[in-house]
Amino acid sequence: MTLAAVLVWALPAAGEIAVQPQIGMLAGGTSYALKLDNIPGTGGLGAGSQLDYPLNFPLAGLGVSLGGGRFTVVASLATNLDDPYGSMEDEDYVTFGSEQQTIAYTESLAEARVVLAELCGRIRLSGRADQRGRLALDLLVGYRHQLFVFDIHGAEGWVLGAGGQRIDAAIGDDVHAIHYVGHHALPFVGLGLTAAWRAFRLDAGARVLAVISVNHDDHVLRNKEGDGRAYGAGIAASVSPRWRVAGRARGWGLWVGPALELQYLYGGGGTLEQRYYDDDPSVPGDQRGLSIPDSAFSVSSMQLSAMFNARFTF
Repeated sequence: MTLAAVLVWALPAAGEIAVQPQIGMLAGGTSYALKLDNIPGTGGLGAGSQLDYPLNFPLAGLGVSLGGGRFTVVASLATNLDDPYGSMEDEDYVTFGSEQQTIAYTESLAEARVVLAELCGRIRLSGRADQRGRLALDLLVGYRHQLFVFDIHGAEGWVLGAGGQRIDAAIGDDVHAIHYVGHHALPFVGLGLTAAWRAFRLDAGARVLAVISVNHDDHVLRNKEGDGRAYGAGIAASVSPRWRVAGRARGWGLWVGPALELQYLYGGGGTLEQRYYDDDPSVPGDQRGLSIPDSAFSVSSMQLSAMFNARFTF
């Protein structure tokens, strides 16, 4: 098949434009873990840390689609309307062989700005229509980008003392402890199913995502910064029923309904590079310019979004 024939087959003869504002909730979290095995001079002792950032907040966004026939392009952008509900949890531990012991656990106030963006091309693979309705299967190819900017204030929890007892520890919420910026780059491929009958339409989809996670962590309180990268994969499943409440099946119309999506991401085998840009007030001595040995770095994220959509078609 020639390129011209492909374009004639793929591009719509009559286009449709749709604008879709949406509002709802995002629930879940994103976690970042580092681990350093066999610290030099310790006889095989290792150490690690896991930080769990909350992703529980109201969300609002806008989607735009252009197409019809066999090819459609969809773009969307969303952001949080408030700071997360819940705390950032920080757990530090030491390891020796297969044994692991937590030595500190704290919870902190989290402020966040989150931006979720997607660009997706839908190519019709098959479809049929009769008096009962329409059914279509699409190939989905696109890219998602998730930006997380967290500012962490204060801490409350405990640390393990020299005698093995837990000692309560607290830092006021007026203390800026961490500034964190994380990017999840998520190219994907998947399948989309559309079923329509009179004034009802159901869209469902499944995606497989590649995960490229790039992160910068500034422990402001300790004058320490780190840059981490991790790579992996993820999956996402979505369903969106809609009802036409005004207009016509073809042409102008107003469709409303919920949209649910569950997404899980994991990236492992990465590396975190850390260094001190000034002295650490919690550690004796001069740490300015000191680099910490690279540690293994991994990310994981579970996200469930529940949105209400109003879709205007033209």
